[in-house]
Amino acid sequence: MLSFKKGRFGSAKIQKNLKDINKLNSEIFTFQGKITDLLEKSCKVIIFYRNEYPIGIAITRWLRSQQISYLLNFGITPTFQNKGYGKMLWKELCEECDHYFRLEVEPSRSRAINFYEKMGATRMKIKGDFIHMLYVDF
Repeated sequence: MLSFKKGRFGSAKIQKNLKDINKLNSEIFTFQGKITDLLEKSCKVIIFYRNEYPIGIAITRWLRSQQISYLLNFGITPTFQNKGYGKMLWKELCEECDHYFRLEVEPSRSRAINFYEKMGATRMKIKGDFIHMLYVDF
């Protein structure tokens, strides 16, 4: 059974799942601290579960000054990659962000860049050590 838990970082629903958020972060991303120590209450979190086991996560933050959501983290655990779960999480993310958000990715992460482009994100520019991308689907 597939399910999503969604909410603002400070909400009771998400606070109950802090261990899952940190576990996913350590399995998917290179940052090895507690990601939950860096998040603000304004961040939206989507945790993707398969049979009540966390397999993916998407975290966004609203950038008020730019009137757009910014994708902080997006990923599926390695065991469940290349099985269509990333597309499912992306679809859920798009609905949460009204089909409009931006993201940054390191140029060395070619698999992530290919995935984002396959999902419809467009490269906008390279700034510093990151490729800036925009997703728009109205």
